[in-house]
Amino acid sequence: MLKKLIFCLLPLFATASWEEVAVKGLDVMLSAGAGDSENFKNSLSTLIERAANEYERAGVQDYELDLPSYITERAGKKSIAVQNMQRLASKKLSLAVEPIKKLVLAKIKDMSEADTKAIMSGEVLFSHYLRTNAFDEIYEIIRPLARELGADASFAKSFKSAVGREPGDDFSSEFSSAFINESFDFLSKNEREFRKNSGAILNAIKTIR
Repeated sequence: MLKKLIFCLLPLFATASWEEVAVKGLDVMLSAGAGDSENFKNSLSTLIERAANEYERAGVQDYELDLPSYITERAGKKSIAVQNMQRLASKKLSLAVEPIKKLVLAKIKDMSEADTKAIMSGEVLFSHYLRTNAFDEIYEIIRPLARELGADASFAKSFKSAVGREPGDDFSSEFSSAFINESFDFLSKNEREFRKNSGAILNAIKTIR
């Protein structure tokens, strides 16, 4: 499905099921296969733009971000408390879409020729490149939103119900670090699987038509 396409390219707002995005994803793969680094970067940037724009257009109602496992492991992902936190987190963290989009676009623009070639060849995962070069900046985007999330009375009540304690002073840093690390772990796994099947994009396009 097209979500895999975005999962492997777009941390933290990994949601898409749009043909236009899929076609641009195909451009990314074709330019990589042709060894054209400039077209690869341009196509990748356009893909990021379109995916982020679709997320903002569609809103959060069709997608709920996974919470860090330390929050969900005790109560389970289907508990009412966890579902409430997912809803609140999705709404709050949707504010990160625009700044993260700008950050990712800047990182793509600044990729060296060597880094670009390594990503195109599969020697380096794009998700690993972002984790190495953008983690701290993503953390600075997420942490203030996490602080507001922890201060939300409804979220705090559900958090205590699920985890057995109230969000402490370190909640924003704990949540942000866990959320970003687990997101990148998930992205890397999906990117590896996605790269093994270069026909995945074409299958995705056929699926949504």
